[in-house]
Amino acid sequence: MRLQHTLLLLTTAFTVVRAEIVAYEDCGSKLTVNSVSVDPCPTTPCVLKRGGSATMSIVFQGSENAGLPGDAEVQGIKWGMNFPFELDAAQICEDIRPSCPLRSGRWYTYTKTVSIASWYPAVSGTIRWRLKNTNGDSMVCVEFPAELA
Repeated sequence: MRLQHTLLLLTTAFTVVRAEIVAYEDCGSKLTVNSVSVDPCPTTPCVLKRGGSATMSIVFQGSENAGLPGDAEVQGIKWGMNFPFELDAAQICEDIRPSCPLRSGRWYTYTKTVSIASWYPAVSGTIRWRLKNTNGDSMVCVEFPAELA
């Protein structure tokens, strides 16, 4: 049992080292957000390569008062306009650990890898990532600067 805990800690440590914690702004979260990380993101703003992929992780504290987990929504914001990013599977519970349902006071990590289409324009702006409940309300909403290169 002790070996399993040690392996889990080592795996988590290596995973955290790879991803970069990014500065973010909260855009209306009902839940407490602890951190946001993006891999790769060695600089600010995050430079995301078109034709590649990026992995986003959000650590947040659960609460039954936020509603039942629904879908994730990702948008690029530029010139005051929102441009949606396609997610292969938007259902939040598929990407949360520990798994749903959310329990008050427990910490969760949402992790999602997205493909960045090569046809996206080379542009800088803001990425908005929302985790919505089944009513469409934001449980978690974070924004961070990014550049598609």
